[in-house]
Amino acid sequence: PLYETTCTCGATHHFKFLDFDLDPLTYRNPTPQERMGRRGENVIYRGSDKCQQCGAIEKHFDASDQATLNLVNAMPLSPFVQQFSNSILLENSRITITGVRRYHEHFPHRSLVALGIIKDEIDSLKGEFTEETIQFLEDALLVCVASGRYKDYRSQTHYLYHLPPNRLREVNLFYSYKKRFSKRKKNLFDEASPRQSDVHSVPISLCDYRELFAKQKKGSVEMICTDIPWVDGEAYFERSQLYAPWIDPTYSLREQAERLEGEIIVSDSPERENKNGTAQWYDDIQEFFENARQPLEDYGLVVLYCATTSSSSGGFITGLNALSAAAKAAGFEPM
Repeated sequence: PLYETTCTCGATHHFKFLDFDLDPLTYRNPTPQERMGRRGENVIYRGSDKCQQCGAIEKHFDASDQATLNLVNAMPLSPFVQQFSNSILLENSRITITGVRRYHEHFPHRSLVALGIIKDEIDSLKGEFTEETIQFLEDALLVCVASGRYKDYRSQTHYLYHLPPNRLREVNLFYSYKKRFSKRKKNLFDEASPRQSDVHSVPISLCDYRELFAKQKKGSVEMICTDIPWVDGEAYFERSQLYAPWIDPTYSLREQAERLEGEIIVSDSPERENKNGTAQWYDDIQEFFENARQPLEDYGLVVLYCATTSSSSGGFITGLNALSAAAKAAGFEPM
């Protein structure tokens, strides 16, 4: 009954979206936005989700919806979700992890209940299906995590931890999971190229670049191609805190000292003082080029993808010059 609603005609079905305000929490007559109904309807079940009895596609939040919400809010989180729901996120004001830092505070309770149900159902299939199948199902779940958080109706993932005061939209995560499952299946299997290389023909590693380079024979690599971590660009590790617990509920970023130290980034996190300044970024980039020489053959290439970012604060040319200087210092000739 998590997303159950009663249409104005009396039929019971499930909503697709629920529009509301967060500060203060308001479901009745929330701040208007263009994706609500023409008269401000904020319980949405359009398209294939329309009422099968009267054809309605939306309605105003009413007493039946409040009763459902009360029931859901009384539901406990699954034991899996309880392992990390109260964990404190590593602070980073650039991606708005500031005052509200406990994991559960970034989600409606209903979303965490729904995601927990999906996770438990996936876990119940272990032993019955292959590891690859379980991983496929878990990957589809991870894509849904960002959809379940508090977010505005435009669903901009760039502001992953932003808590807007109004014009939020809650998503039916069961519908979302079904959609993500089908889309992922289509992309991976239904439209796969018949000339696709065997998955085992190209080794894949998930590790620090230093470890990867060290594994290669000296002079055995023709080219290294990478999208270089750009000064104060994406704070990947801090952003990953939204997803990591669904892979390992005991995971804590602040306990990953080696990973945090090895990341090439300028972070404004007060808990990462050694990554707060640009000087260390230049040193880390210098180290990258020096390490790149070992696996590369003579006249091998290091190809960097560099694009301006909204967070580079007008320092793109400065950063580009720093890359060029670091490359020259390590014996490379910029092209």
